[in-house]
Amino acid sequence: MTDTVNMPIALTGGVVYLLMALTVWSMGRRTPHVDVVRLWTLGALCASAGLLLISGRNVLPIALGYGLAGVMAAVAMLVQTAALRRLLGRPGVWRPMRGPVAVAAAVLLGLALADDRPRLFVASLLTLAVLTATLAWHARLTAVQQRSRSAALLAWSQLVLALAMLARGLSVATGLAPYQPGQGGPAFVLVHATAVLSALYGSLGFMGLLLDITRRAEVRSREGQVAEAVRREAAERAAAELRATLAQRDALAAERERMLQMLAHEIRQPLHNASGALQAAGQALRQVPAAAGAQAGHPADQVALRLGRAEAVLGEVRAVLDNTLAAASLLSRSTPLAVQEVELGFLIDLALGDLDEAQRQRVQLQWQTDLRQVEVEPGLLRLALRNLLVNAFSHGGPGVAVQLRVAERIDPPALLLAVLDDGPGMPAVAPPAEGRPGLGLGIVRQVAALHGGQLALLPNPPRGLQAVLVLPLPAA
Repeated sequence: MTDTVNMPIALTGGVVYLLMALTVWSMGRRTPHVDVVRLWTLGALCASAGLLLISGRNVLPIALGYGLAGVMAAVAMLVQTAALRRLLGRPGVWRPMRGPVAVAAAVLLGLALADDRPRLFVASLLTLAVLTATLAWHARLTAVQQRSRSAALLAWSQLVLALAMLARGLSVATGLAPYQPGQGGPAFVLVHATAVLSALYGSLGFMGLLLDITRRAEVRSREGQVAEAVRREAAERAAAELRATLAQRDALAAERERMLQMLAHEIRQPLHNASGALQAAGQALRQVPAAAGAQAGHPADQVALRLGRAEAVLGEVRAVLDNTLAAASLLSRSTPLAVQEVELGFLIDLALGDLDEAQRQRVQLQWQTDLRQVEVEPGLLRLALRNLLVNAFSHGGPGVAVQLRVAERIDPPALLLAVLDDGPGMPAVAPPAEGRPGLGLGIVRQVAALHGGQLALLPNPPRGLQAVLVLPLPAA
């Protein structure tokens, strides 16, 4: 077979590689894997240049043309292998292959310097066969990872080319075929025809691989969008249900507050009337002994005493009612406190006025600060102070001495309202559990928490208890 067959086959292969390179670039440059497309296109251009160098033997010397063609083919295989390794998520091709490539380059350089052309020809073909087989192996790995038949087609096309070059090299090495680098022949036609088919099917396989990856990414994107839409719809539905639940809760809380206020009005007014009637009856009865000459042990005195006790019981009932209503209001509160600036002394006088006369006489008020104005919710703070004072008298026993101390803490700034008694102290006092409505100290804790403070129960040496209501003050 003459050069008329030899050169057109190489030229055809070079043109096919060139056209496939341009096709791959035009189709793949807008995909997310443009870096992989760039490497593959560069490799195809190098292969095209190698085949075109072989076809131009009338322009270049045979040794130079085949030498440059071999270098370009090797570069093509390495670059395209690097492209597939990038798809596989592995490091560049140079690090794992630098050892074998360096050995092959040293062998080829030595044969070239020795001008041993037959062995140089065989070594070049075997080197290209190994590089092509490496490319085929990476294509196979890509086919498995991406589940792509197109990548499998690419792997088979490169494997056939590697086997063709291996057969050509071994046939020359064993003497089954003559060394004729510039002459046509069946071996030449086999290798170069296989190269043309490899260029065609390999490029088609790579383009199919890109389409598979892009299509799979689009499917994942659509699935993600559907999942996100489902999550968003579920979140919106949950938010709507939560809003409905909160609205229902607020409506129930408002209704409960209205009922409590109505109940408080309906109960407080009769209690107030009964207390007023008892006071009037007691005063009238106390005037009877005076008019009768103040006889000792007069029955009117006993009746007046019992009326006084009944009035005290009504006061306790009013206190329990106030605590119950306050607890219900605190538990259902959904708005911030309506704080206002009030005069601290006036607020303390109101709390002391809620005690009976005998208890008021036993409270010693001690000021340890010049602070007189505070920003609080006056109704709640009055109730908290009254509960602390009532707790001291209730648990301190008969004859207990109670002190109300008003102090100020510098760092961090806070108002300290301390109620101290000389009763049995901590062991005898069982503070009510937080959250139980109607219990005095539980109300105090909630009032303190709403103001950003706390209630501290401490020993009062040598005996007794001190309950300290700590209310933070704004920094100066």
